[in-house]
Amino acid sequence: MSMKNILTLVINHHYYRNSRCTDFVIEADTLTAKFMKKNRVVVRYIGNTWKLFTDIDNDSLWIPTEFEDDTILLKFTLSSSDASFYKSLREDNNNDGINCMCNKKDEVAIEGISCTQKECKHWQQNKLLTGCMYWTICLNFKRSLFLTDNYLYKISFNVKDVYWKYIVFHSNEQENIEIIDTDSRTCFIQDQKVEYPNEKRALTFVSEKKMPLSEFDKHNFRLIYKKGSSEKNLIKRLPVATPSGVQFKDSEKKEFVSLIFINT
Repeated sequence: MSMKNILTLVINHHYYRNSRCTDFVIEADTLTAKFMKKNRVVVRYIGNTWKLFTDIDNDSLWIPTEFEDDTILLKFTLSSSDASFYKSLREDNNNDGINCMCNKKDEVAIEGISCTQKECKHWQQNKLLTGCMYWTICLNFKRSLFLTDNYLYKISFNVKDVYWKYIVFHSNEQENIEIIDTDSRTCFIQDQKVEYPNEKRALTFVSEKKMPLSEFDKHNFRLIYKKGSSEKNLIKRLPVATPSGVQFKDSEKKEFVSLIFINT
């Protein structure tokens, strides 16, 4: 039996350190699973890459009656395994932060939302009750080319830009505190004082501009205590914003903020 790679699907998300997104599960629908089993079509996962192989020695394809005359239509569900994943996606006007690219034209499609690349057609996006998301992928092959063509399909998710908001719990003696960017690229503005239960006090600091969410810490924000001309490091490197902390800052402007809680 000789196996040939007929389709490669690569999933990237700019939130991750190397852009390789592995937080997905891909499942075939009932008819597609039956077609794959009868025609010895197999799937292999390699990190963020999903490969479809078929037996090129199989010269008599089993074709379901539901398929049109010259078309092999395979359907898969692409679902996120992370409930907070959708919070990390940039919400663009047309494609909800998704870019698609294929090395062929018109043969492979994802249904629902228009994509930016002309080679791709549409997404179908749904939010589950759990807060997870899933998409339907439709792969349209010409029957005569099923065993000979090779498709490379790339999906890239764009990361959301948000305001970073640090909520810093402090003692009475630590009210004169600031957040400093060691690289002097970002300024944090003290927003307001907040009273929490059990007499907990907090100061809030909001970034002057929106910044992308990121899995790894490429920023160097410090929490310092100032007294006169002297300063003291309270925290040398503050944690970064995460998708789970994202909420609306201004729903009308569709601006978001990520809350980051700090104890000193």
